[in-house]
Amino acid sequence: MTSSYPTQWESDVVLADGGTVHIRPIRPEDEDALLALYERMSSDSIYLRFFSPVSAPTAQQLERLTTIDYDERMALVAELGDDIVAVSRYDRLNQPDEAEVAFTVQDDQQGRGLGTLMLEHLAGIARSEGITKFVASTLPHNRKMLEVFRNAGFDVDRQFAEGVVEIAFPIATTDSSRAAQDQREHQAEARSIARLLAPRSIAVIGASREPGTIGHELLRNLVTGEFNGPVYPVHPTATAVASVRAWPDVLSIPDEVDVAVVVVPADQVIEVVQQCAQKRVRGLVVITAGFAETGDDGRRREHELAEIARRHGMRLVGPNCMGVINTHPDEPRTLSRHLPFGPAPGLRMVRPCRDGAPDGGDDVPRELALDPAEVVLILGADQ
Repeated sequence: MTSSYPTQWESDVVLADGGTVHIRPIRPEDEDALLALYERMSSDSIYLRFFSPVSAPTAQQLERLTTIDYDERMALVAELGDDIVAVSRYDRLNQPDEAEVAFTVQDDQQGRGLGTLMLEHLAGIARSEGITKFVASTLPHNRKMLEVFRNAGFDVDRQFAEGVVEIAFPIATTDSSRAAQDQREHQAEARSIARLLAPRSIAVIGASREPGTIGHELLRNLVTGEFNGPVYPVHPTATAVASVRAWPDVLSIPDEVDVAVVVVPADQVIEVVQQCAQKRVRGLVVITAGFAETGDDGRRREHELAEIARRHGMRLVGPNCMGVINTHPDEPRTLSRHLPFGPAPGLRMVRPCRDGAPDGGDDVPRELALDPAEVVLILGADQ
């Protein structure tokens, strides 16, 4: 009998490079997305996964792969945008406390730590279902899959027979696996924040030619400040802003954009962020107000904004914030060492958290002496 869909196993995760994906159990309606994943994979990846150059799965095979009972058979998918980019699964064996595990990761998503994260999540689910041991088979030259098991910190036993590496390991949490997980999380969080604090390029979407406006002062701080990378003003009609060539939208910028600073009116933010997702912008700083602080409609827009950012792996600060400052002397500043406007009653010092939104923090006086080698500030408007 098929169990009900286990929503408790859905989560947003931070990858080794600081990006995010959404992990959840597979569903029957994932057939088309799963087929699209296999069609995007290279012939080499298909061979390593299935030990032969197989063709695309049939409709019957897709149904079996996506229709499971979440007990004897379990599968997780990783979503990035509207695509499934990875699948991990286990099938319980005749020994009820053992299961065979397998992974599929899209070629351009390999090397981001996704396989290891999905193994950790799958092992946690398996433990809750009474499974104590995973087994797997892989080809000896499938180094990436072998690294997944090694990086997870489990005590892996390998046996080579008839051209195949047979792997077995207990999935109980150990000091080694816990230490490996803690180290990965620490590095992932650091790289996640680095997406915002050490960008190579910045777009100011909503740049203005009018001095004194938010869009003008933010751009001016970047151009005249200490940021060393390219800055791209985005303006719907102007050909240049502050003597810098402007672009009508972020999609028109010919080069990569690491961070987008968004200062358009609130009713345009969602469309702009969707364009940033299409552009594969890595981080967002949404200065614009008019969201949760305005009531229920604003809260719904803010939730939609956060969901778009999470779904497409973009790190988000805001909305209704004053920006980001990196005070380390060896790093370029995202905006400037200074606020874009006049005196502020206080700065809100916050800790970044895993879901892309900042935790609440303490108000600190603006004149407080800060160690430039250690302190990072995310500036939020007082509410």
